[in-house]
Amino acid sequence: MANIMIRKGDKGYVFYMPKRDIEDSITSMEFDTPEKWGGEIKLGNGGVYYIDPQPA
Repeated sequence: MANIMIRKGDKGYVFYMPKRDIEDSITSMEFDTPEKWGGEIKLGNGGVYYIDPQPA
């Protein structure tokens, strides 16, 4: 499993994967509620990743 970082910027969430030097904005996230976040994440470059839903 790859290590990634997600941060909230001025224009929404930003996805960063250091091993592949990928940094891009997140265009959609399956779960983004006060209860949980994660699931299928789509990036601006067309990439799609899955993160097990986590409690918020």
